[in-house]
Amino acid sequence: MANKVTWPFVLLTVPMDVLEDSGIDLDGVLQFTAEDGKIVIESVSPEDVEDYLCDGDCESCPLSE
Repeated sequence: MANKVTWPFVLLTVPMDVLEDSGIDLDGVLQFTAEDGKIVIESVSPEDVEDYLCDGDCESCPLSE
């Protein structure tokens, strides 16, 4: 059974060619920030998240910050 994520989300579509050109790995962890009227999506380095193991507690997950 999947964990229920309780914080609000909005579904956005991204053109495939833009995503491919970005080099973002969709199997990795993504980081989202907002600045100057832009939403920035970045891949997080595997080295930066290798110490975190999923314990199923999404609300306390440091990766959700």
